[in-house]
Amino acid sequence: MLKISRLGMILLVIFLCSIFLPQLYWMIFSTRIIPPRVFYSPITNNFLIEKISDKNYYWENEKGERFTREEGDSLLPLQNYRILAMKGKLPDSLRGHKLDIDEIRLNNIYLQVKPYYLDTPSIPLYPLFESKPARFKLEIPEYYFRIKDRIEFISARTNELNDSLSAVYNKALIDAGFQFPAYKVFGNPTTRKPFDEGYFIIDNNDNIFQLKRIHNRPFCANLHIPSSIKPEWLIVREMSLKEFYALIISSDNNLYLITYDDFRLQPLPVKGYNPLSDILKLYGNLFYRTINIVSKTKNSTFVADRNYTLLDTLTVHWTGRNDMPAGKAAKYIFPFTLRFVDSSSMYTGFYFSAYYFQSLFGGLLIFLLTVFIVYKKYKKFSVLSLLSFVFGIYGLIALSIFNFGQDE
Repeated sequence: MLKISRLGMILLVIFLCSIFLPQLYWMIFSTRIIPPRVFYSPITNNFLIEKISDKNYYWENEKGERFTREEGDSLLPLQNYRILAMKGKLPDSLRGHKLDIDEIRLNNIYLQVKPYYLDTPSIPLYPLFESKPARFKLEIPEYYFRIKDRIEFISARTNELNDSLSAVYNKALIDAGFQFPAYKVFGNPTTRKPFDEGYFIIDNNDNIFQLKRIHNRPFCANLHIPSSIKPEWLIVREMSLKEFYALIISSDNNLYLITYDDFRLQPLPVKGYNPLSDILKLYGNLFYRTINIVSKTKNSTFVADRNYTLLDTLTVHWTGRNDMPAGKAAKYIFPFTLRFVDSSSMYTGFYFSAYYFQSLFGGLLIFLLTVFIVYKKYKKFSVLSLLSFVFGIYGLIALSIFNFGQDE
């Protein structure tokens, strides 16, 4: 029993070291990395790459030509229209189109999807707003709904189930063809939006239904998406432009917009997107739609017209932390790392890195050192010394604390 408890304490110290030693290391040696943003200029019809360092801020095109920050403002007038208007430098027209600030503002759209958006804690109770309020102001309703084998409305004030309201909405869903149980629910449950489009609910047959409350009555519509598309996530955003309701991320990582054109699905012309690790950014203006897929070391940018026909692509690479000298050295020093939080999730958990086999070189040296020390002091070989080979510096610290040369 003593041997088992001692081994357990050694392993505990090893795992604690794998948390705090890498953190201390990167506090000392970490270098700030600012991923470059990429935009498409309607002036030059070329990409502009943002470059930021501790001392400089400038723009660069694909040919490597540099532009100052002020020159970049003029090359991206639809993005920087406020600054240009304040300086009196906003052009009167662009590409034969007369510019109006209100129109620019309306057509400038932005949607961002980070990995943790898709893996975040949520309470499965949803406020169903009145989508056409009498005073044109969205208000938090008294009743929240939950949905699984049926839809149920619960009073937030009394916590009582409203059977009559639940029955009305259950009938509306069933009449629209909804097949229980519900798989997932997606919406934008905030009053800080220009209007409300309700919720998009995936049923048991992978069909998507829109559920809204209009004049205190249910509105339910089947989107009739193709059976070949298996929706996994939806990002719902109400925008004044009313170009699309939501973004669909399918199970095979393809992207579609649910448009206001009778729920038509518009595929996005992008490749290589991994929602569990990449950041997706969709920019829109009067002329273009620009989609950025940003990973830890790469920004893939796709430019399309307003009909989402692909016009141009650009991929920008940079050196990631693991490929810098400190990152390469860390793989020899630390066999693995453990974190309780990760950028891919809002949940606390155990996030292990892959085992770095480069650490076995250092582990071998540490192992030979421990064998020599133990044999010189105790005239024997300790089996626990093998932990210093597998776990490197973590194992050495743990074994040193528990005096591994003594009789186990």
